[in-house]
Amino acid sequence: MSTFAIMVDKADAAPVTIHKDSCSYYTDRKPDATTTVWCQVDTLEDAEELARRLDRNDAKRAACCLDGGVL
Repeated sequence: MSTFAIMVDKADAAPVTIHKDSCSYYTDRKPDATTTVWCQVDTLEDAEELARRLDRNDAKRAACCLDGGVL
């Protein structure tokens, strides 16, 4: 079963983005990054709900591991 990771750019330079937890953007992330926060959730539905709350305008599913759709 896949879980999902939500990337939040604290500087708002990129939209809130949902990735699969197996995606290289998540697995190869820098744990000490100061401008990026990652949140993990169990379902895509939960990921989409949280992403919408974090970024009401530009949240999206990542094109690298999902369909790239805007929420």
